Amino acid sequence: MAKRILLSKIVSMCLTLIFMLTFNFASAFGAVGFDKPIPETMMENHIKLVEEYRIRIDNIEGGYIEVSNTKGEKWVKIGKVIKPAVNVSNEGYRASGWAKSGTVAATASHAIHIKVAQNNSDPSFPDGRGVLFSIIPREFYTPPEDFGGQPVSDNGIYTNISAGTGIFGPWAPYVGNKVFIEKNNELVPIPITYIPAKGDKIVIIVEKPEIMPEYITFENRFGGLITITYNKEAVNKENIDTNQDYINKDNKTYTKVIGEVLRPVEGVGRFDGTTCTGIGGINTNHTGVITVSTAPFSSSLDINDQGGFQIIPAYHSMDDEMINDRILTQWMVVGPVNVLQPSPDGTAPLFSNYIKPSFYPVYSDTSFRMEVKQKDGNWEPLRKVQGRYDQALTSVTEFRLLFPTKSMILTDSAPIMPKFDTVPKSVYESPISLTGITTPGCKVELDLEGGKSYTTYSLADGSFKYDNIYLNEGTNSFTAKAIDPAERVSDSVYFSIDYKSTLTAPIVNNLPEFTNSSTIMVSGVAKPGAVVNIFNNGNLESTINADSKNGTFSGTINLSEGDNVIIAQAVDLQGNKSSLSNPVKTILDTKPPIIENASPAFGSTITAGNITILSKVDGTGSPIVYTAMLFNGVSVQPMYNESNGILEYNAGNLSPGTYSYAIYVKDAAGNDVRLPGEGQGSFTVK
Repeated sequence: MAKRILLSKIVSMCLTLIFMLTFNFASAFGAVGFDKPIPETMMENHIKLVEEYRIRIDNIEGGYIEVSNTKGEKWVKIGKVIKPAVNVSNEGYRASGWAKSGTVAATASHAIHIKVAQNNSDPSFPDGRGVLFSIIPREFYTPPEDFGGQPVSDNGIYTNISAGTGIFGPWAPYVGNKVFIEKNNELVPIPITYIPAKGDKIVIIVEKPEIMPEYITFENRFGGLITITYNKEAVNKENIDTNQDYINKDNKTYTKVIGEVLRPVEGVGRFDGTTCTGIGGINTNHTGVITVSTAPFSSSLDINDQGGFQIIPAYHSMDDEMINDRILTQWMVVGPVNVLQPSPDGTAPLFSNYIKPSFYPVYSDTSFRMEVKQKDGNWEPLRKVQGRYDQALTSVTEFRLLFPTKSMILTDSAPIMPKFDTVPKSVYESPISLTGITTPGCKVELDLEGGKSYTTYSLADGSFKYDNIYLNEGTNSFTAKAIDPAERVSDSVYFSIDYKSTLTAPIVNNLPEFTNSSTIMVSGVAKPGAVVNIFNNGNLESTINADSKNGTFSGTINLSEGDNVIIAQAVDLQGNKSSLSNPVKTILDTKPPIIENASPAFGSTITAGNITILSKVDGTGSPIVYTAMLFNGVSVQPMYNESNGILEYNAGNLSPGTYSYAIYVKDAAGNDVRLPGEGQGSFTVK
């Protein structure tokens, strides 16, 4: 083993030099490796495949999706078809051109792509591209914004199975698995002319190598070694011709070099569907990629919540659409052992037959999962990284992809009864959040007795979460159950939560005492997010939503002539009501004041002497707040007696002649009146 490793390191130095000088993998290596395995991986590409299970899909709305681990003798329902495929796409992604027709071209936690035939008519795809139909989990019925995966429309079988579970998780196929149509209880390989039709029964025979490795290791450096390690006894049992140099010191494992790292990975990027995969899980495997997730399980499909990196073969890395792998840090580029050998695209064990997206943290021994090592440290799980972080992995010196040591148990049992995390006996705030765990990929229904029902889905790790559960005042009794995609129902769990509302009365801001406007803006502060009912003289006038952050509210209501007593009451979304607010009063007065009995009367003649101009002013509904007078065109200030309403101005001793005056009055509501309406009225002194 030591001699072989030394030789490989010498070769790796040559590869590194080529990389640094040219960064042109296409010139450094031969043609794409599909059907051209190198000697070091000849065993992996020609090993006997054994059936692990098979998948059957009834391609019709409501048709069952089933799995059998008895070669079709007994089937277990694991989901349903929401919408059948009725077409194919001639525009498969580039690496689909390297998959065999009639097989699984890609397996992922968020899609399965089946290659029907090869399309060699597109000049921009010199290696051809696949003619595909696809199988899609429920979350991707409508692709999220910024989705960068294979477009799917009427060539998709849309299912009710959650991403990362069922056939997108532990019961996923491997790249290269053969696809059939079931006719008259016989399996017929799909022909290159195949177009899915409603009612077709599509069967995937999921085969894996008779001997699976324990792990594959990638040295994360230029020219780093890629090695595969098997259990020695398993290899010897099959009488495989092994070079003794590959036997490890523990004498229990068998390790050999299968490739070289041409460019290490340093960063994490926002790869589709990684929140459906889990940290360290395999998100995608196809003939040109392994995508590893660094994002935690989440129901979010937002691009900024995704996280992961990719391992791609040298030939694929030189495609025009892969320009980013030559610029950015989120890709590890791998090649063969020898510079003269073909690139490993489409070959086992990295890009065919060996790897799939099965990752259940609860059952790690049934999972494919990536570990990391930093220098001479211990192996440890990948760490959580979401979004784009170009230096997230710079300290990682090795990656190790662990293979499952056990198979998942296929069962037609009902889901596990939902188990909630700590449920409070009593709370003083609403809404609340609840979390728990059940069988992965289930719909979890939560019913509030006499109230609202809530629905969420358990993720691939079985966890689920409810946000914004609104409680009623007093005891709230809940019932919860899990329903799997095959419509099996768990036992129900019952619990109750007492809620003592802290919903306080709103505070209404003061209003003007008088107004002549028939509408008025009412504002104040209530509990954030509450609904505020505004009452005027006992009648509901308006319903306003308080701001969800600071609780402020404002709205316009109608007023009645005379007194208006306004109060407010807050109501939460479950109907709990606060006490009434402080009353705020305003008076609507739309009638202008009245000026009467003006003296001297306009047009009259009076005797010369000390003359006082008098009038009677009636405020009608609100008090007089402003008076003014013009006498002979000059502004003068009259006296106003609020108690008797008399307005007067002493003009003094007037000699014979003609004199004029005008009176202006305004009340507290803003109504005004002028006498006369225009100009000035006159009288004569003789």
